[in-house]
Amino acid sequence: MDIQLEVPAPFPIPEEVDWDTPEWIELRRKLMHFWGSLSTLEWFEARGYTLYKRLPDSIYTGEPSEYSVPTKPSLPCVEGEYPYAYHDNYLAFETPDTERLAEDMSASVVFAQNAQGHHVAIKLVAEGSDEHRINELVKQESANFSEEDDGPGILPVLEILHTKGYCFVVMPSGSVIIPKGSRIGEFRLPYAMSQWGRYGCLPNDTAQGEYDYDPFAYDVGMMGPPV
Repeated sequence: MDIQLEVPAPFPIPEEVDWDTPEWIELRRKLMHFWGSLSTLEWFEARGYTLYKRLPDSIYTGEPSEYSVPTKPSLPCVEGEYPYAYHDNYLAFETPDTERLAEDMSASVVFAQNAQGHHVAIKLVAEGSDEHRINELVKQESANFSEEDDGPGILPVLEILHTKGYCFVVMPSGSVIIPKGSRIGEFRLPYAMSQWGRYGCLPNDTAQGEYDYDPFAYDVGMMGPPV
C-alpha cells in the first residue's frame, strides 16, 4: 500500500499572509518538521532520494532551521554531466560540518541526493496549480534536452512525484542553463543570482543597485588576483 504524505495546510501560502506574521511563522515551522519527519524521509528514500539532513536552529530549542547538509558522503569533486552541475567541497578545509550547505527560507524547497549520488532540489507544488501544469510541460520537453542542445535555456525537470493534493518537482541542484549561442560579455543574469552558492567575501559588483550582471566576469573575478 502506497503511503500518502500529509502536507501541512494551507499551502501554497495565501497571498494575503505576510512573511512576518505569526500565521506564516507557524506554517513555516510545520513545513520544516514535515520535511524532517521519519515518514517523509522514508517516503522519499523509497523513491530513490535521500533528503539532506536538517540542521537545528540552535542547541537550545532543537527546532529545525532553514539550513541542511547532505546526509550521505559527497565526493570531493564531481565533473558536470548534463543535466547535473559540476561541484566540489570547497568548504571542507574550513568548515567540514557545513560543506555543501543548502538554505531555503520558504520551507517549500529541500535538497537531496539521488541513488547515483547526484544533488537535486525538490520543490513542493500544489496539485493542479498553474505551476504544476507548467512543470509537467517542462518535464515533457526535458526528454528532448541534451548537452549539445540544451533546449530553451531552462532548468530541466527530472521527475514529478505525487501525493494527496500535492506534488514534488525534482530538478538538478546548482545548474544554471545558459542559452545556446550566448556570447561572453553580452549574457546577463539577475543580480540576486550572484549570491547563489557563494560563501565568505564577495566582490561589490552587484551591491550598488544593479539589476543584472555578467556571470563570466564575476566568476573570473571570484578567482582572485594572479600569483
